[in-house]
Amino acid sequence: MNKKCAKCNELCPDGIKCDICGLLVHPDCAGLSRTEVSCLRAKQRKISFYCENCDVVNIIKSLKDQIEHISHEIASIKREKSVPAPPITNPSLSEDDIINEIVERQQKAANIIVYNLPESKESSINERVNDDQTRCLNILRKNMPDTTFIKCNRLGKASENRPRPIKLQFASPGQVLQILRSYRVEYNIYLNRDLTIKQRNHAYNVRKEFRTRKTNGEEDIILKYTDGVPKIVKKNVH
Repeated sequence: MNKKCAKCNELCPDGIKCDICGLLVHPDCAGLSRTEVSCLRAKQRKISFYCENCDVVNIIKSLKDQIEHISHEIASIKREKSVPAPPITNPSLSEDDIINEIVERQQKAANIIVYNLPESKESSINERVNDDQTRCLNILRKNMPDTTFIKCNRLGKASENRPRPIKLQFASPGQVLQILRSYRVEYNIYLNRDLTIKQRNHAYNVRKEFRTRKTNGEEDIILKYTDGVPKIVKKNVH
């Protein structure tokens, strides 16, 4: 069993165990008070603990935010066409939709997608796979010398136009967070979380809205990325 904290990746003998993924988190890393820690360590505790990767409340909020964003976008398009826009309402999420999204995010939480790494020139499949693995490790170990991953594979069909993305599978979501926060873009090679379809659509819509607002003259906004997901925020004015 992994005895390291899922957030800081340090040894975690006194950690709190997540009730979904089973990973340990330091109480301080989880932002827990002494009272909360005492309740969670009680023999017959009546409350649950979810690490930040399994926080159901945050996932549901994120999904609702995405729906609200799309609703506003539809209303804006209708206004541009001089068609009276109906009142904006949040469609209710079905329980199955929420559960499926939670499961998919958990399955992808320990993955990283590598973009723009040129295709290997080796002749055989095995040699190309080994070459991809070596080059990915070299990139990651520039910032984290001891980095290892479990699996490495190209996604999709080969194309002459652009290299296929590479999916790397790691031992834990905590390792993914550490890598993404320490990585600095080199040679136009980008790393990102393995996002679900809903997350990718949301990111696309946010970037599209950002471009539109900049074109319309808004100069005090920037795109802020949190673990690979963009959000439009106001610039800090000093």
